Amino acid sequence: MEDKLKEHKPLYPYTEGPELGHGIIETRTYGIYDGLGIIADKEKCGGNMTIMEYKAETVRKKTAIHTREKRMYVSSLPTDTPSLGSIARHHGTIGSMHWGLDVNLLPA
Repeated sequence: MEDKLKEHKPLYPYTEGPELGHGIIETRTYGIYDGLGIIADKEKCGGNMTIMEYKAETVRKKTAIHTREKRMYVSSLPTDTPSLGSIARHHGTIGSMHWGLDVNLLPA
């Protein structure tokens, strides 16, 4: 998927930060792509397929150590969903895990 994205420009590129929290300065850059036609056949895959490329650059204030991270997400949300980056960043938090368990374990 990463190689295929090199051939396309993001529909919605944006940057958040720099932000200071817990002694770390972080800048996040997002690229939002329409995944239909990039990794899926439009005719076979109905609905939405959004690809989000997430890049984070962090600097630890005390040590000035720089780190970089890159992640890719695939979603069925529309490409123009507000706060898509925030949704993806928080999808693995404890609260969302509990919500997923609660929904899946509810009696029928």
